[in-house]
Amino acid sequence: MKVQSLVLFFVIGIFAQLNAQLTTAPSISLENPYNTMYVHLHFLQDDSYEPAKAAKTIYPDVDSLEAVNYAVKLKQILDGKGLYVYLNQVPQQNDYMDSISMQNYYYPFREQLPGLYLERINTKWYYSKGSIDLIPKMYNEVFPYGTDRLINLLPKKGHQRFLGLALWQYLGLFILMGLGLIFHFILSRVIQSLEGFILQGWIKKLNISKEHIWSIAKILSLLLIFRLLANLLPVLQLPANYSSFGIKIFNIISICLFALLAIRLVQIFVSYGKSLALKTSNRMDEQLLPIIDRFLKIVIIVFSIIQILRILDVNVTALIAGISIGGLALALAAQDTVKNLIGSVLIFIDRPFQIGDYVVGSDYEGTIEEVGFRSTRIRTSDTSLVSVPNGNISNAAVKNLGARYLRLFSKTIAIANSTNSKQIEMFTESLIRLIRLHPKSRQDMTYYAHLVSIEQSAVLVKIQTFINVDSFATELKVKEDFLINITKLCEELDIIYANPNAPLLTSNTNTQKEKDEDYEKKLYDFFQEYQNNMEEKYKDS
Repeated sequence: MKVQSLVLFFVIGIFAQLNAQLTTAPSISLENPYNTMYVHLHFLQDDSYEPAKAAKTIYPDVDSLEAVNYAVKLKQILDGKGLYVYLNQVPQQNDYMDSISMQNYYYPFREQLPGLYLERINTKWYYSKGSIDLIPKMYNEVFPYGTDRLINLLPKKGHQRFLGLALWQYLGLFILMGLGLIFHFILSRVIQSLEGFILQGWIKKLNISKEHIWSIAKILSLLLIFRLLANLLPVLQLPANYSSFGIKIFNIISICLFALLAIRLVQIFVSYGKSLALKTSNRMDEQLLPIIDRFLKIVIIVFSIIQILRILDVNVTALIAGISIGGLALALAAQDTVKNLIGSVLIFIDRPFQIGDYVVGSDYEGTIEEVGFRSTRIRTSDTSLVSVPNGNISNAAVKNLGARYLRLFSKTIAIANSTNSKQIEMFTESLIRLIRLHPKSRQDMTYYAHLVSIEQSAVLVKIQTFINVDSFATELKVKEDFLINITKLCEELDIIYANPNAPLLTSNTNTQKEKDEDYEKKLYDFFQEYQNNMEEKYKDS
């Protein structure tokens, strides 16, 4: 038992000695950057608050009282910006040399605080004279709007802590959140009123809903408040790791709010674009707006993600390089998709057709309904919807019937070879009158109706004229007018269509004279009725 007791006392003695070594205050040794930063930070902790000792790390020519002030402010700057010092990464060599400046300098935060560095003087390391000169400027950046005065009112040490924070710091967080909610309630309504006053003419013009205006006001209010809270957070003098976490959260939320605000503004921009597109005759403008809308939203989201990754200390450059290599491999594997995307861009640049045009391709025919990123949707005559890849359209010949500023009606009529010369002459003259009396026929363009050939089994008469219509449906309607009235003319003149198997016939001359007189009367009545019908049919066009 005595031996066991001796061993127990020996073990307890060893642990007591180790504990005494760990809790012993460090000696003020500034032989390397590690020691200097350790001394500075250690003597400004709550449980070891001795600013006079921390001031030993300041440039030696500075007055002792000012050195204390600089040491405390420098610690507050680091905590306020959430810059946590990882001492295991600080060099411990006395002859350490910066690889860029090739001097005995050490930059603890080269990117965040490029003006802050330690330098070796003789054999000791101090915060440099240049760093000390910049402390007031950095301090005002971290504590703007006079918030630095609040720090002097806050306790420095001796308060109980829970989960790493003092009770007054918890109270400060609750106060900030409460003030944020109150300001948001007031500021959002003020912004909404200002929006209504500034955009009162545009709200009705662009058909912007009150809910949309209210959402913009709330987002803008939250964005301003979170930026304000981010500036007030350093006042609480949170530990560097807590402060860093809080600043990152505030910045991420601010970026998300900025993205939402930008998306809402894009929707207003698209609404304005739609109002302009409705004034143009080109319907492709209306189709282009949804694509611009999606593209801008994707850009906003991607930009926001990149900014969030930077806040989370992700190497964005390396990530983008990796994505670029992966994107190249993906592009090679998905050449058709890339070709279709390029094809959609070419379609909007060249504009070979617009929405509503009737187009004819190698294996499709119908009316253009929508042009998307990947494909163009075409409604066929049987109401089927065909999706044609944009890459195929951009590389193939497309006949756009809707782009014709004039439509051509051309028809060769094969009548029976029993038709005599007088009938043929009256028939061709009647066809000319059909053209001249139709409201949609272009009188200033070439038109004709002639006998063009006499075959063994038929007599061929060709009629051709340009018609002035603006759609495929109207074109069919006008062509129907001509075809129906050509058929009626044949009935009035006793002309029958050619039958290849019919025998060659001749007519009696006396009988034919009587028929010719009857034909003239019939034609007179026919054209009186035809003219009245055409005027009534197209009086509104």
